[in-house]
Amino acid sequence: MSSREIQTENNHKNLFMSLILKFKADHRYCVIIFLFEGIFVFFSLFIFFSLRPQEIEWNEFVKFYATSDVLIANCVIASAFLTYCGSMTPDARWDFG
Repeated sequence: MSSREIQTENNHKNLFMSLILKFKADHRYCVIIFLFEGIFVFFSLFIFFSLRPQEIEWNEFVKFYATSDVLIANCVIASAFLTYCGSMTPDARWDFG
């Protein structure tokens, strides 16, 4: 388990323990809170692990496009696009040729 997962799990436990202490007088609330805790932790971990492949893909994308030649080319293309399309109406662009 990574430190992020451990910290998330500890945060969940602290949250639900504080809720249990708040509603300590009635055991029905405790049962409901424990059920919600299990559901919440399950979906949190499900989302966390289902996004892991996406995180790996994003990291590879950033590594590839962080090189200086690609970055400079992207900046030139973006500035050319904004210069041409940004502040001009279609009629003004047509007049430019």
